[in-house]
Amino acid sequence: MALGDVIGVMNGGGLNLTGLPPELISRVGSLITILKAAGIVFIVYIAFLFLRWFFSFKRYKKLKHMDKKIEEIDKKLDVLLRGKKAKPHNESSEKPEEHKKKEKNKKKK
Repeated sequence: MALGDVIGVMNGGGLNLTGLPPELISRVGSLITILKAAGIVFIVYIAFLFLRWFFSFKRYKKLKHMDKKIEEIDKKLDVLLRGKKAKPHNESSEKPEEHKKKEKNKKKK
């Protein structure tokens, strides 16, 4: 008994599954259900990827805009500070001895 004898071709070109045993048909039915579920999961995953791409693109555009603004601010600061030398910023302009005395006074209180 060949597969062609069990599965007949109908006049319209579809398959005639009447010759298959019921156990095989039930297994094929569960396989089809699993494939449908996998297809739905795949479609949802593709939609998720599209949404993630969309929000990443928007974030990229914002970052690019912010980068341009920072560059403009940097150029303006360079123009303002051109003739001035920047001195390092210390925590305190006091001498180290005076700073130690203030710390000791704070600990006593």
